[in-house]
Amino acid sequence: MRVIVNDIPGTEHAEGVRVAIIYGYNALSNKAQYPDVDISNDIVVMGGSWDMAVDYAKTDPNVVAIARSTSGIKYFVSKSKEVYPRVQGFVPMGSNTYYEMKIFTDPEPPIIVTCGCGDDENRNNTAYGNGLEFWEMDWTWFGGPDASSFSNGWITGKMLRLYDELKKIKPDATWWHARALLRETAWREEANRPKDIDGNPVRWCKENGYGHPNLDTALDNMLTFVPEPDPYLPGVLLGKVGKTHGTPLGAVKITVDPIENAVLYVILKNGEFLTKIKAGNILEYTDILDTYGKYYYSYYAEGSAGRTDESNKIRVIYAKGYHPRIISYDIQPIKDVE
Repeated sequence: MRVIVNDIPGTEHAEGVRVAIIYGYNALSNKAQYPDVDISNDIVVMGGSWDMAVDYAKTDPNVVAIARSTSGIKYFVSKSKEVYPRVQGFVPMGSNTYYEMKIFTDPEPPIIVTCGCGDDENRNNTAYGNGLEFWEMDWTWFGGPDASSFSNGWITGKMLRLYDELKKIKPDATWWHARALLRETAWREEANRPKDIDGNPVRWCKENGYGHPNLDTALDNMLTFVPEPDPYLPGVLLGKVGKTHGTPLGAVKITVDPIENAVLYVILKNGEFLTKIKAGNILEYTDILDTYGKYYYSYYAEGSAGRTDESNKIRVIYAKGYHPRIISYDIQPIKDVE
């Protein structure tokens, strides 16, 4: 068992959610590269409360997701933190009627993935408001009432498939990686989505969240997408940054020291963004200097709790007649050597 459907066993509703997860998992156009996978044995309907489902997930390391298609999400958020980030929760906003719900104060969705539903409306047609993340069709296809219970299953299945495919190419990929990628690649052309000052659809709105998840596009971007630090992890303080090292090679190779709990490293050049390196990759970057002059390099690390202070700086002097010369310093000012 990998997915718990927290519902009443043997009911049509529970089976509908389970089927929706299977459909969502295989909701791909590129069947040649991503053929259908039978995950029916991975999904188990489990009765009882949300708390009981979470407590069971604590005892079974195979469980990675819990889907509950009922109202009451605000009561589930705190408990979900006990198994996150290994286990991701999925719950609808809580109503199949289109009206604004005042569940959450902040626009940002909670630790649980929330959803609304729309069939042939091409937009969310159920509950909306702060905390809404995605909307999706239900598995009953077009016509009839919009059932967010089943759109919740679709989204669970889609994100699970992306999570599984990410794991194949990057074993340390997380639920947040899949979730952030679905946000980035979601379809956002709903008629009722507000526009920014340039006339483009805004990235998030209370009516439709981040939009309609596009699994095919998300899979196409797996190799290039780098998520920002997981905002749902508890605060973990980063260690102090080390030194920035430089090596003159006709250009300048910048090497940074690894920091415990860092997710990525941002290298600055003359105080401005130069590049970022994801933790776990080779922590160096070669900058080609095409123009003579002075250049200052430093870096900082980012993690779930924010970012470190900036590191020491190195000054690179690139003058005619010799390769870039590098002067490192910590606290003391750089001395002029020209």
